[in-house]
Amino acid sequence: TTPPPLDFDHEKGFEIPTKYKEAIYQLHWFGHVPVSMLQVCYKLGESSVRRILSYDYPERKRPTGLGQPTFSRTHKSTLL
Repeated sequence: TTPPPLDFDHEKGFEIPTKYKEAIYQLHWFGHVPVSMLQVCYKLGESSVRRILSYDYPERKRPTGLGQPTFSRTHKSTLL
């Protein structure tokens, strides 16, 4: 896949969208673009770029709730 077009306008304090995290990750690891060029291109600090590159996955693979789902008594009675 190709990186998204560079319509990146990040406001400080807000989360960076996943598609841009994925683009930064791919440009660095597969395109061999240095961190300094990514900083200039995406107007981010070095720590932000390094944090994105240190992620195992750009997006979480697991939801926050783990284990079996719990049902209330009323929900169980409607299921039966």
